Amino acid sequence: MNILGEFAGNFEIDRDSDVGVFFNHNSSQGGIDDIAFDDDFSDTSLDISYGKRNRDSNWGNYRWW
Repeated sequence: MNILGEFAGNFEIDRDSDVGVFFNHNSSQGGIDDIAFDDDFSDTSLDISYGKRNRDSNWGNYRWW
């Protein structure tokens, strides 16, 4: 069994700032006969960003994954 899932969203906090979220998951329980590599794996990531805008500049984009 293989699972692939993604979620992406961008949410406005107020007129000048926003938060973005991206979630990604890809996994396999394996079970393919006669292969030379490991086919049982799980890969998950989470990316969160924050942005703030004002008249003179844009800043933010802290990312965690």
